Amino acid sequence: MYRPIGKEQTVTTKKRQGSAMSGERRTTNFRPFEAHLRATLDKIPAYTWYATPTGGLAFVNARCADYLGLASDHSLRFGDDTSAAWDSHVALLHQEDHDETRRVWSNCLTNGCAGEVTFRVRSAEGAYRWFLSRAEPFRGEDGTVLLWIGVNLDVEQSRQAEFYLAEAQRLGGTGSWAFDADGFKHWSPELFAIHGLDPRGNAPAIPEYTALVHPDDRHFVSEAIQKMLADRCEFDFTKRIVRPDGSLRHVRCVGVPAADGRGFVGTGMDVTGQEQLTAALRKSEMELRQMLDFTPQLVAVFGPKRERLYANRVALAHLGVGLDEWRRGSTGDEVHPEDAKRFKAATDRFMSSRAAYELEVRLRRHDGSHRWFLARYNPVSDDQGQIIRWYVACTDIEDRKRAEDRLQQENIALREDIVHASMFEEIVGTSTALRGGVRKFV
Repeated sequence: MYRPIGKEQTVTTKKRQGSAMSGERRTTNFRPFEAHLRATLDKIPAYTWYATPTGGLAFVNARCADYLGLASDHSLRFGDDTSAAWDSHVALLHQEDHDETRRVWSNCLTNGCAGEVTFRVRSAEGAYRWFLSRAEPFRGEDGTVLLWIGVNLDVEQSRQAEFYLAEAQRLGGTGSWAFDADGFKHWSPELFAIHGLDPRGNAPAIPEYTALVHPDDRHFVSEAIQKMLADRCEFDFTKRIVRPDGSLRHVRCVGVPAADGRGFVGTGMDVTGQEQLTAALRKSEMELRQMLDFTPQLVAVFGPKRERLYANRVALAHLGVGLDEWRRGSTGDEVHPEDAKRFKAATDRFMSSRAAYELEVRLRRHDGSHRWFLARYNPVSDDQGQIIRWYVACTDIEDRKRAEDRLQQENIALREDIVHASMFEEIVGTSTALRGGVRKFV
């Protein structure tokens, strides 16, 4: 809304304003000044205008006229019609801004003071944009208002940014604040909502803010505040707050030093849902690990980029390492050298295809020996189909592989016997005499 700017001479009656160069009472000496003023306003890279002493819009510069879509011969382009009503410009504004504009413009005219207001102005295409309009009274030597000179600044982008920021804060449960050694200078409406406070109130003083923090977290929060003021450092921590209704919320606070060097600015985000989800995930993960530890297989969990996350007790016992040491290892460290190339090729191929697969591979034991395992890889995806985990279960097949080796050796021996027998038949044929001779010789 319009706000008084400085201490200016106040004209208390519209009668005095109306007596100054209005309508038919304008003198010819004033017209050259108006012509010069119009030429000047046309050169200013903004939407400029002037109004009569009684508030009627008399002139808009070319930039403003083009935005409004005024005809080339429209009187507002030349300032030759001074009979407009004091609120004639209101018809150019968005319906929702009419009442407020009339109220503040009337107050400005009554008190003869400068001021500013924001409103939406309709364009030639029928769309609306936000403008910040500032008006200044131009006075004669006797203090009489001769004209009202104004400028409208296009603030559509900043208003949109404010709107999107407010919506983002509301939807994301995030509020913004500004802080210095004297306390909070700004709290956004969403920050009031997070703390369960009335958004119409003022930002809390430091003692009031501290009282909102959970008793168990007050000490470290106070230390964090002192450190950020002393060292001008960034910070990121999560604290618990207690709302006036007694409910408990988790709030993540992130701040950075202000660009002007006079304090800190930051955000407060309600992360209660995330904290509850994290706690539930920790519990679920703990239960899953317990189940995996009782599984009589070597089980490992990898991230989407093959990063090592977890191995069960059976796997760690087989390898003879602790979990931290295993995590520091690399994929394929435990694979037999003769299987390494085949293992890497299969892993690269199937992990890139995001498909479940299995392969037989020899894995090193803690004593340096190797045993055969059947490794089965299964991916787990999120709701968007992105892989978030790979679960690998390795089943010991050493005994089976040895049995297969024995069977293979027996098959080889059998083949050799068959080949030997076949060659004998081909040499002696079916002759009884030759067979007998061979037997006698043998």
